[in-house]
Amino acid sequence: MLFLLTLGVVGGVALYVMTPEERIRLVHRIVAAVQPLASAASPRPDERSFSKALQARTRIAIVAPAIACVNVASFLRLLLGAGAIGDPGTLLAMGGNFAPRTTNGEWWRVLSAVFLHAGFVECVAATIGLLAVGLVLERMVGSITFAVVYLSAGVAGSFMLLFTDPLTVGTSAVAAVFGVYGLMIATTIWTLVRRSPLTMPLRTAKRTAGVAAIFLAYALLSGRLADASNLAGLAVGFTYGLALAPGVAASVPPLRRTAAAMALTMMLAIACTVPLRGIADVGPQIAQVVAAEDRTSALYEKAVARFVKGRATGAELAALVERTILPDLQAASARMQALGKIPNQQRLLVTDACNYVRLRIESWRLRADGLRKGNMRTLREADRIERASLEAFERIRPTEG
Repeated sequence: MLFLLTLGVVGGVALYVMTPEERIRLVHRIVAAVQPLASAASPRPDERSFSKALQARTRIAIVAPAIACVNVASFLRLLLGAGAIGDPGTLLAMGGNFAPRTTNGEWWRVLSAVFLHAGFVECVAATIGLLAVGLVLERMVGSITFAVVYLSAGVAGSFMLLFTDPLTVGTSAVAAVFGVYGLMIATTIWTLVRRSPLTMPLRTAKRTAGVAAIFLAYALLSGRLADASNLAGLAVGFTYGLALAPGVAASVPPLRRTAAAMALTMMLAIACTVPLRGIADVGPQIAQVVAAEDRTSALYEKAVARFVKGRATGAELAALVERTILPDLQAASARMQALGKIPNQQRLLVTDACNYVRLRIESWRLRADGLRKGNMRTLREADRIERASLEAFERIRPTEG
């Protein structure tokens, strides 16, 4: 503020001491310097023609701003909610896409994830990216086609996440924006092949690309530019554009063709549910196995302490194993065997858990038999198998910290 005040005072003094002729020359120089800038900022004939063509096609974009508002509102709800933004549980509660939940009856998550963002930077970048292209593209292809492509690309991204990253709570709003970009690429190709007033002028394209670069830079820096879900969204948008936009120079894509494309997309989406149905949520089952080991071990240690003090017999220890410990572990084994489709990332974990339970049950059976018969050889064999089972157990126990 002080700098501006000083500059104003100095400028005023300079104008005061100038002669009238010097003031006139200064004004001419300022005008000469500003004119090129004004000319560069003013629309060119091709830009005016493009603007008039957009106005005639669709007066105002409705869907793109509406989607942006929904996305921002969803993020504000996430921000103001009780859970932490970075907590997957918070995102899951908001409708995030998580294969063990989605594929077990909560298929609505493939759609709700289209309107969710995992963080503030993603929300800002995706909103800028959507509006940079969407405000123009929607007016070229029509609001219905734009909405169909956005949703289809987002849903495609959701399904791809189920295939490629089933154990992460994911969102697909970025994939939907990539779908818009795919549609824009295809539409631009068609308008260049069949030139018309709706062919985007080069300077307009540069301005649009400059703003869109913010979104693409975010995708690149966050490592999501080549994500399978985003590439799926891009491919869906581009395919829609190739199929729906050949005649975009003359009119928006016919509603019948758009409806047919959407119906085909829905059929493919339904087909995708078949191999995905019933992906297991392994985490809770592993936690129950760990809890069973901790619980039964503690119970047996207390009984052994009584045995050492002469307050319990070997037969009583055997009865504890047979009536309490073995049923507990057998129930855990049954739950593990009942798991549905196991994600590839957790197959080794499940194998270790099953091996642990099998060996642990065998060791307890031998121990009960050895205690009841007083057979030291059987008890030593029980110890050996127990050690093998606990080696497998350590591989499934969650690491602390």
